Amino acid sequence: MIGLNDQLSLELFCRHAFGKSYPKTEYEDISSRAVRCAKGLPLALKVIGSNLRTRKSLKAWEDALKYYERIPRKEIQDVLKVSYDVLEPYAQSVFLDIACFFKGESVEYVKEILEEFGAASNIEELVNKSLLNVDNGYLSMHDVIQDMGREIVRQEAPDNPAKRSRLWFHQDVIDVLSSNDSGHDAIQGIMFDPPADRYPYWHNAFEKMHQLRILIVRYNKSIKTMPDVSKVENLRELRLDRCVNLTTVHESIGFLKHLVHLSALGCYKLKNFPQRMFLPSLEVFELYWCEKLEHFPDIVNEMNKPLKIHMIGTSIKKLPNSVANLIGLVSIDMQHSKKLEYLPSSLFRLPNVVAFDFRGCSKLGESFRRFLPYSTSEANEHLTSKTVKKERHGLEIVMPKTNVPKWFDYRCKEEFPCLWVRGKFPINVVLSLVFQGVESSYVELHLVINGQYVPCKDHYRFHIRPDHVLVCDLRLLYNDEEWLSIDALLLKHEWNQVQISYAISFPQEETVVSEWGVFVHKQGSDNLEDHVQFMCPDPTRECTLVVTGQKQFYLGSFSNSLVYQVMFLLLPSKSELGPVWIALSELGPVWTLLTVNKHGRRMMCRQ
Repeated sequence: MIGLNDQLSLELFCRHAFGKSYPKTEYEDISSRAVRCAKGLPLALKVIGSNLRTRKSLKAWEDALKYYERIPRKEIQDVLKVSYDVLEPYAQSVFLDIACFFKGESVEYVKEILEEFGAASNIEELVNKSLLNVDNGYLSMHDVIQDMGREIVRQEAPDNPAKRSRLWFHQDVIDVLSSNDSGHDAIQGIMFDPPADRYPYWHNAFEKMHQLRILIVRYNKSIKTMPDVSKVENLRELRLDRCVNLTTVHESIGFLKHLVHLSALGCYKLKNFPQRMFLPSLEVFELYWCEKLEHFPDIVNEMNKPLKIHMIGTSIKKLPNSVANLIGLVSIDMQHSKKLEYLPSSLFRLPNVVAFDFRGCSKLGESFRRFLPYSTSEANEHLTSKTVKKERHGLEIVMPKTNVPKWFDYRCKEEFPCLWVRGKFPINVVLSLVFQGVESSYVELHLVINGQYVPCKDHYRFHIRPDHVLVCDLRLLYNDEEWLSIDALLLKHEWNQVQISYAISFPQEETVVSEWGVFVHKQGSDNLEDHVQFMCPDPTRECTLVVTGQKQFYLGSFSNSLVYQVMFLLLPSKSELGPVWIALSELGPVWTLLTVNKHGRRMMCRQ
């Protein structure tokens, strides 16, 4: 809970101590001291104020205040515990888990871990009772309230940590894990975050911890192996973060049927990970910068839960064909896995995937050719299914290449993205762009049909990097309603020019599209050429869109000489300092004005 500020704290205290919002003159200093004891907590302010109100002299106040200042937290906790005592058992469990383990974590993450306790509704109740606060999606809790929660747990067994439900103090954890009785069935959660390199002798420690749900081990340089946890059948969260000398994780971790979150972050020496895995409840699988890890486990059975995989900076060389069993996979991020060479086509046929990220995987490249022509349409069909209606439709892939894949229907290095369509707009159009002279940046794409800009409510931004090619489904640019309305912009029974403009968030002077390509999925038995062309099918018609970085203008039905004259006028000038407006009256009434500024330029065509 976030405490009240000093002014509000003083007002609340005074209402209970004096019956008004300000202190008596001679009580101003001592009132400020009393307010500091409450640490901004409304309940504590009420109790201390009410208690001091019964004392009729400054001397009596001084005596009482010395007591509060000496042991303030005990008294405050006794008051706050009243709010805890009236909670339902599940809400109490959620409160204690947050106080012991999850303060500062994201709300969504905690909801996943504590789903079995009705975390969503109980977090809301804790917020309403001022025991918890949500700030920008993260849980916060006043230190005094956290101390109260931990004291409740300590009082479960003051002299025997093994009989408590939760352990977070490093010495208690070491004593329990190293004890001969191998722990106790009462323990539900352990967080081992030692101030120094303390090694837990835990080889048989988990054999009797049948109720253990949460195991968090962080910042330990002594741990080299993770022992057998096969008896811990109720484990929902396992985090082994920044255990820099951890080399081996026991095979049993791959078969915990209730495990929701599995992470090993910054375990640089981790090499031996379970060869096989079936975690039917898994929703988050994180292996960040495990640089020695060379293999991805075989998935031995179908896993249907929505799953996000983050494996950044590993040495994994290939993904097994058994990833086809990851039916619930939503996204996979394997950035900077520089040894990754092989991706099975089954990965791209999974029904619920909406995002892949293989940036920095320098050994990938031609392997994309095996599956993209086959998988693009199938992925799009899945992405438009009712199960993911709330997600953006389409597919986006960023891969380490410097040219457009060869299987694209049309590739070009000298012009800008353009195609011609007749009848209905194709459902599956995949665009590939290679940017030259670009650092890590973001790009927005827009459709222009017959010279008319196609508006969209939400601009989708693609992340682009040097030496990478962007492959994306055009449906990413628009929502369902906007996509269906595109046909209304097409001229019936005529060829319609479709152009793609782009705008880069942080353009460099030399940023250009060095190559682009288009792939159109053929539907039914119709001949693709009857509906889509990549060169102008009508030689009597001329319409050109020129796009360079954040420069965008339309040139329609003019001679080539005039087009090049206008392009010359638009060349960058190093002397540009700010917005300039230039009237182009010499070009006739067709052109109204040209906007020039240091960020880009746009020429607008008026007929």
